[in-house]
Amino acid sequence: MNNRQMNNRLKLDINTKLQINIQGLDGKLNGEFAGIANDRYIMATISFDQDGRYGAPCEKILRGNSIIIRYICDGKVFGFESTVLDFITIPLGLLFINYPTDVEEMDLRRQRRLTCFLPAKLMVDYNSVPGAVVDISKTGCRFQTKVDNVFDEKALLKNNDVTIEFLLPGVEDQHSVDISIKNYSKQDSVALIGIQFTRIKEKTKRYVDSFISSQVMCEV
Repeated sequence: MNNRQMNNRLKLDINTKLQINIQGLDGKLNGEFAGIANDRYIMATISFDQDGRYGAPCEKILRGNSIIIRYICDGKVFGFESTVLDFITIPLGLLFINYPTDVEEMDLRRQRRLTCFLPAKLMVDYNSVPGAVVDISKTGCRFQTKVDNVFDEKALLKNNDVTIEFLLPGVEDQHSVDISIKNYSKQDSVALIGIQFTRIKEKTKRYVDSFISSQVMCEV
Protein backbone atom coordinates (compact mmCIF):
# COMPACT_ATOMS: atom_id res chain seq x y z
CA MET A 1 0.00 0.00 0.00
CA ASN A 2 1.18 3.50 -0.73
CA ASN A 3 0.96 6.42 1.71
CA ARG A 4 1.20 4.07 4.70
CA GLN A 5 1.23 5.36 8.24
CA MET A 6 1.65 3.20 11.33
CA ASN A 7 -0.09 3.48 14.69
CA ASN A 8 -1.26 1.09 17.38
CA ARG A 9 -4.86 2.22 17.76
CA LEU A 10 -7.87 0.65 16.09
CA LYS A 11 -10.53 2.85 14.55
CA LEU A 12 -13.52 0.55 14.33
CA ASP A 13 -17.25 0.84 14.78
CA ILE A 14 -19.46 -2.12 15.63
CA ASN A 15 -20.55 -3.98 12.45
CA THR A 16 -17.74 -2.49 10.36
CA LYS A 17 -17.21 -4.77 7.35
CA LEU A 18 -13.93 -6.71 7.52
CA GLN A 19 -11.82 -8.52 4.96
CA ILE A 20 -10.14 -11.48 6.68
CA ASN A 21 -7.15 -13.55 5.54
CA ILE A 22 -6.21 -16.51 7.75
CA GLN A 23 -3.09 -18.66 7.46
CA GLY A 24 -3.89 -22.01 5.88
CA LEU A 25 -7.06 -20.85 4.10
CA ASP A 26 -7.33 -20.06 0.41
CA GLY A 27 -9.06 -16.79 -0.43
CA LYS A 28 -10.55 -14.12 1.78
CA LEU A 29 -13.36 -14.30 4.31
CA ASN A 30 -15.93 -11.60 4.96
CA GLY A 31 -16.80 -10.60 8.49
CA GLU A 32 -17.87 -7.81 10.82
CA PHE A 33 -16.26 -6.21 13.84
CA ALA A 34 -18.03 -7.31 17.04
CA GLY A 35 -16.08 -5.66 19.86
CA ILE A 36 -12.87 -5.11 21.85
CA ALA A 37 -12.06 -6.48 25.30
CA ASN A 38 -9.72 -4.28 27.36
CA ASP A 39 -7.29 -3.77 24.45
CA ARG A 40 -6.33 -7.45 24.87
CA TYR A 41 -8.26 -8.97 22.01
CA ILE A 42 -10.87 -8.08 19.41
CA MET A 43 -13.87 -10.09 18.23
CA ALA A 44 -15.10 -10.53 14.66
CA THR A 45 -18.01 -12.50 13.26
CA ILE A 46 -17.55 -14.51 10.06
CA SER A 47 -20.25 -14.25 7.41
CA PHE A 48 -22.02 -17.31 6.04
CA ASP A 49 -21.97 -18.09 2.34
CA GLN A 50 -25.08 -18.89 0.28
CA ASP A 51 -24.98 -22.54 1.40
CA GLY A 52 -25.07 -21.60 5.08
CA ARG A 53 -21.38 -22.36 5.63
CA TYR A 54 -18.62 -20.08 6.86
CA GLY A 55 -16.90 -20.05 3.49
CA ALA A 56 -13.93 -21.96 4.92
CA PRO A 57 -13.23 -25.30 6.62
CA CYS A 58 -13.66 -24.45 10.30
CA GLU A 59 -11.14 -27.10 11.34
CA LYS A 60 -8.40 -25.10 9.59
CA ILE A 61 -8.98 -22.02 11.77
CA LEU A 62 -6.59 -22.81 14.60
CA ARG A 63 -5.29 -20.97 17.63
CA GLY A 64 -2.07 -19.21 16.75
CA ASN A 65 -2.82 -18.95 13.03
CA SER A 66 -1.58 -15.71 11.47
CA ILE A 67 -4.39 -13.40 10.42
CA ILE A 68 -4.61 -10.19 8.36
CA ILE A 69 -7.58 -7.85 8.78
CA ARG A 70 -8.47 -4.95 6.48
CA TYR A 71 -11.35 -2.49 6.65
CA ILE A 72 -12.45 0.98 5.49
CA CYS A 73 -13.25 3.87 7.81
CA ASP A 74 -13.64 7.60 6.98
CA GLY A 75 -12.26 7.22 3.47
CA LYS A 76 -9.19 5.31 4.61
CA VAL A 77 -8.10 1.70 4.42
CA PHE A 78 -6.77 0.26 7.69
CA GLY A 79 -5.02 -3.07 8.08
CA PHE A 80 -3.17 -5.08 10.67
CA GLU A 81 -1.55 -8.47 11.24
CA SER A 82 -2.14 -10.57 14.33
CA THR A 83 -2.89 -14.14 15.44
CA VAL A 84 -6.04 -16.11 16.15
CA LEU A 85 -6.72 -16.43 19.87
CA ASP A 86 -9.76 -18.69 19.50
CA PHE A 87 -12.69 -19.49 17.23
CA ILE A 88 -16.18 -20.72 18.06
CA THR A 89 -19.02 -21.78 15.76
CA ILE A 90 -21.91 -21.96 18.26
CA PRO A 91 -24.11 -19.98 18.46
CA LEU A 92 -22.33 -18.14 15.62
CA GLY A 93 -18.96 -17.98 13.91
CA LEU A 94 -16.90 -15.73 16.17
CA LEU A 95 -13.16 -15.07 15.93
CA PHE A 96 -11.11 -13.90 18.89
CA ILE A 97 -8.01 -12.08 17.66
CA ASN A 98 -5.05 -10.84 19.67
CA TYR A 99 -4.96 -7.04 19.80
CA PRO A 100 -2.52 -5.88 17.08
CA THR A 101 0.78 -4.19 17.79
CA ASP A 102 0.58 -1.87 14.77
CA VAL A 103 -2.19 -0.70 12.45
CA GLU A 104 -1.43 0.47 8.90
CA GLU A 105 -3.36 3.35 7.40
CA MET A 106 -3.80 4.42 3.78
CA ASP A 107 -5.80 7.48 2.71
CA LEU A 108 -7.98 6.57 -0.30
CA ARG A 109 -8.46 10.24 -1.07
CA ARG A 110 -4.77 10.52 -1.95
CA GLN A 111 -4.87 7.65 -4.40
CA ARG A 112 -4.14 8.04 -8.06
CA ARG A 113 -6.74 6.94 -10.53
CA LEU A 114 -7.77 3.31 -10.39
CA THR A 115 -7.10 1.28 -13.54
CA CYS A 116 -10.31 -0.25 -14.89
CA PHE A 117 -12.25 -0.95 -18.08
CA LEU A 118 -15.84 0.34 -18.00
CA PRO A 119 -18.02 0.54 -21.13
CA ALA A 120 -18.77 4.21 -21.75
CA LYS A 121 -19.60 6.89 -24.28
CA LEU A 122 -19.18 10.64 -24.55
CA MET A 123 -22.25 12.68 -25.45
CA VAL A 124 -21.27 15.86 -27.32
CA ASP A 125 -24.37 17.80 -28.31
CA TYR A 126 -26.30 15.11 -30.18
CA ASN A 127 -23.26 13.04 -31.12
CA SER A 128 -22.15 9.87 -29.35
CA VAL A 129 -18.52 8.75 -29.04
CA PRO A 130 -18.26 5.07 -27.97
CA GLY A 131 -15.34 3.86 -25.89
CA ALA A 132 -14.37 2.92 -22.35
CA VAL A 133 -13.24 4.45 -19.07
CA VAL A 134 -9.72 3.05 -18.49
CA ASP A 135 -9.00 4.71 -15.15
CA ILE A 136 -11.15 6.54 -12.63
CA SER A 137 -10.95 8.58 -9.43
CA LYS A 138 -13.53 10.35 -7.32
CA THR A 139 -13.06 13.54 -9.35
CA GLY A 140 -12.44 12.37 -12.89
CA CYS A 141 -11.45 9.63 -15.31
CA ARG A 142 -9.63 8.82 -18.53
CA PHE A 143 -11.70 7.88 -21.57
CA GLN A 144 -10.31 5.79 -24.42
CA THR A 145 -11.73 5.47 -27.91
CA LYS A 146 -10.62 4.99 -31.51
CA VAL A 147 -9.32 8.11 -33.21
CA ASP A 148 -11.80 7.51 -36.02
CA ASN A 149 -14.66 7.87 -33.52
CA VAL A 150 -13.67 11.45 -32.73
CA PHE A 151 -15.57 13.26 -35.45
CA ASP A 152 -14.19 16.75 -34.72
CA GLU A 153 -11.29 17.18 -32.29
CA LYS A 154 -11.54 20.98 -32.09
CA ALA A 155 -15.27 20.89 -31.44
CA LEU A 156 -14.80 18.24 -28.78
CA LEU A 157 -12.16 20.22 -26.90
CA LYS A 158 -14.04 23.54 -27.07
CA ASN A 159 -17.54 22.23 -26.31
CA ASN A 160 -18.77 22.95 -22.79
CA ASP A 161 -21.85 20.75 -23.12
CA VAL A 162 -20.31 17.30 -22.73
CA THR A 163 -21.41 14.36 -20.61
CA ILE A 164 -20.04 10.87 -20.09
CA GLU A 165 -22.23 7.82 -19.65
CA PHE A 166 -20.77 4.63 -18.16
CA LEU A 167 -21.66 1.39 -16.42
CA LEU A 168 -20.30 0.07 -13.11
CA PRO A 169 -20.02 -3.63 -12.21
CA GLY A 170 -23.05 -4.94 -10.36
CA VAL A 171 -25.14 -1.84 -11.12
CA GLU A 172 -27.77 -2.04 -13.85
CA ASP A 173 -28.36 1.70 -14.21
CA GLN A 174 -26.21 3.71 -16.58
CA HIS A 175 -24.59 6.74 -14.96
CA SER A 176 -24.46 10.13 -16.67
CA VAL A 177 -22.03 12.83 -15.46
CA ASP A 178 -21.41 16.36 -16.71
CA ILE A 179 -17.71 16.81 -17.47
CA SER A 180 -15.01 19.10 -18.74
CA ILE A 181 -12.23 17.82 -20.97
CA LYS A 182 -8.80 18.57 -19.51
CA ASN A 183 -6.49 16.97 -22.10
CA TYR A 184 -6.46 14.99 -25.32
CA SER A 185 -3.76 12.77 -26.80
CA LYS A 186 -3.36 10.14 -29.50
CA GLN A 187 -1.35 6.93 -29.56
CA ASP A 188 -1.48 5.43 -33.04
CA SER A 189 -5.19 4.68 -33.63
CA VAL A 190 -6.21 5.25 -29.99
CA ALA A 191 -7.43 8.55 -28.53
CA LEU A 192 -7.09 9.21 -24.78
CA ILE A 193 -9.19 11.94 -23.18
CA GLY A 194 -8.59 13.25 -19.66
CA ILE A 195 -11.87 14.14 -17.95
CA GLN A 196 -12.85 16.10 -14.85
CA PHE A 197 -16.30 15.58 -13.32
CA THR A 198 -18.08 18.94 -13.03
CA ARG A 199 -21.54 17.86 -11.88
CA ILE A 200 -22.26 14.40 -10.53
CA LYS A 201 -25.43 13.13 -8.87
CA GLU A 202 -25.10 12.07 -5.27
CA LYS A 203 -26.27 8.54 -6.10
CA THR A 204 -23.65 8.19 -8.85
CA LYS A 205 -20.97 9.62 -6.55
CA ARG A 206 -21.78 6.97 -3.94
CA TYR A 207 -21.53 4.21 -6.55
CA VAL A 208 -18.18 5.53 -7.83
CA ASP A 209 -16.79 5.85 -4.29
CA SER A 210 -17.96 2.33 -3.45
CA PHE A 211 -16.46 0.90 -6.65
CA ILE A 212 -13.07 2.53 -6.02
CA SER A 213 -13.01 1.47 -2.38
CA SER A 214 -13.91 -2.14 -3.22
CA GLN A 215 -11.18 -2.36 -5.88
CA VAL A 216 -8.57 -0.88 -3.54
CA MET A 217 -9.54 -3.44 -0.90
CA CYS A 218 -8.95 -6.21 -3.45
CA GLU A 219 -5.50 -4.88 -4.28
CA VAL A 220 -4.09 -4.19 -0.80
